[in-house]
Amino acid sequence: MKYKQQILDLALDANPKALFNWILKQPLLEQVVILREFKQMVLQNMFKSQNFSSAETLKAFTKNI
Repeated sequence: MKYKQQILDLALDANPKALFNWILKQPLLEQVVILREFKQMVLQNMFKSQNFSSAETLKAFTKNI
């Protein structure tokens, strides 16, 4: 995954909009790749936590956007 480390760094940043702002600065075709990688990372990790709620995660992500 080309953007995995950058996604992790920005997702864990103190500024919740940092990831979204970085994605918007990328070329349109790269935005698609980044979001695909983000989705893959979420799907790989969502069952590792016992308290994971996809609805709550999506709600929090869309609130930050």
